[in-house]
Amino acid sequence: MTHSKRQLSLEDQVLLHRYCYYVLANPLVSDAVYDQIEREARKIYPEDNVVHKVGSSLPSSYPDWIKEFLKVRPHG
Repeated sequence: MTHSKRQLSLEDQVLLHRYCYYVLANPLVSDAVYDQIEREARKIYPEDNVVHKVGSSLPSSYPDWIKEFLKVRPHG
């Protein structure tokens, strides 16, 4: 199933919001909402998961699905 047709996991949400914030400089949610999503994700994913890493401004460090997802869902 593609990301455009399913609900995003917490891990996917963290990646999507980091990409919009760090790469596009156009966040989809407030800092408080992002912090809540990240806190929830860090509780359930192991320490070696991407949600425990710091965000990056390098587009190549993010999965390709994010760009496709944003084409389907305009973000302002």
